[in-house]
Amino acid sequence: MASGIINSYTANKSRKSHRKSRLGCGNCKRRRVKCDEKRPECSNCQRHSVSCDYASEDGSSSRELSSPYDSTPEQQRDDSLTFISSSQADFRPPKRRHARRTVPPAEDLEPPVSQTSTAVANKPFDFSAADMAVFHHLMSSKDLGGSNQMAISQYTRLGFSFHYLLHLLLAFSNFHLARHQGDDPLHQILGQSRDYLAEGERHYSIGVGAVAEQIPHLGKENGLALYAATLLIFLTSVARGPQQGEYLAFRSDGQPGSLALFMGIRTVLETCSGNLSIDASVMHPAESKDPPSQGASEPHRSWRRSAEVARRYDSELPHLGNLLSTLGLDHDVQGYHQVFHRLQHIFHSLYGFDSSVEESQLWPYIFGWLYTLPNSFLTALQHREPVALVLFSFFLVLLKELDSTWFLRDWPEHIIGGIFYNLDSSHRDHIRWPMEVLQCSFYP
Repeated sequence: MASGIINSYTANKSRKSHRKSRLGCGNCKRRRVKCDEKRPECSNCQRHSVSCDYASEDGSSSRELSSPYDSTPEQQRDDSLTFISSSQADFRPPKRRHARRTVPPAEDLEPPVSQTSTAVANKPFDFSAADMAVFHHLMSSKDLGGSNQMAISQYTRLGFSFHYLLHLLLAFSNFHLARHQGDDPLHQILGQSRDYLAEGERHYSIGVGAVAEQIPHLGKENGLALYAATLLIFLTSVARGPQQGEYLAFRSDGQPGSLALFMGIRTVLETCSGNLSIDASVMHPAESKDPPSQGASEPHRSWRRSAEVARRYDSELPHLGNLLSTLGLDHDVQGYHQVFHRLQHIFHSLYGFDSSVEESQLWPYIFGWLYTLPNSFLTALQHREPVALVLFSFFLVLLKELDSTWFLRDWPEHIIGGIFYNLDSSHRDHIRWPMEVLQCSFYP
């Protein structure tokens, strides 16, 4: 019969017999097609860029859904199917049908730390129009990036690779706007009703959470970024402005103050410079010790020392030294004396008759004292031990010299108020001089 004649055309089109798949993946079974049962992904799933059931069984993470419109109606009804968009940074084209694949060892299924941190850093970062305006404020304001373009460019360059830095920079800029309501043209663009403080808190929370996830993976790839982030976390927490119950060195609820965040800088920096051989000085171009270029005007700026402090510090510090003699054996007496002698040295360096300290050196001198505080003394401050609080009140006299820095403004007065109310009457007499310098009186 004519219908039974087999020619070359019909032979090619006829259905060939094949081995039935009994253990095929769920996708192939739903589509009623043959599955070659290759692991960790069958060829059909590879070709269609579909997450294979075998990969899920082997512990691989499912790929992200790029768009619900990328799938067929039949696949859209099944929530277990996900698709890869070719716009993803980590997209890899599927291998051809007959390419040989071997199941990788179990230890290779989890990416190394460096790849993990890079994947986190390259997640999409969505700027809103308001965020872009706040970022412009960060770059142009004289209080922020406008005063030190080299420093801010270092942070922003890192920020576009490690987005937690961008969040912290935006938080810092938002807090500046919150503390200078009405003083910037940006308020006319975004409106006076915008809650910069809430926006700053949102970015701060995101940044801190991301940094906390990355700290256990501190390495050469992200060490510099994490050092910059810990520094920004401390500065941003201070940039909020004085908060009720928060006094930097201690809190009313007994928890560590923001000074504990500053100690985090010390930990990360020591790890970077010691174990990882990372030079963090590149994050501080303003502290370069290179000689100024020829013809530059005012290479060094002098600062106006407080005449009252210069006149009286030499007679007030010995009283503080006498107070240390009252410490009992339950205190780290050696640690207290170390803190006092370091404080004494800084006062002499800044207010001595032969002082040659320039304005650019104030930060290293003053915050250098905080950086060298022993852990035992930090614990004493947290527990609000009287002698530790008195010692810290004298440091506030130094901190007041940085009053021109916008985010430190009002903090010395706020902190000494917290110290006053946490001291008994006998110890309050020991902080009269710092209170006079700061022009604070809390007596009725």
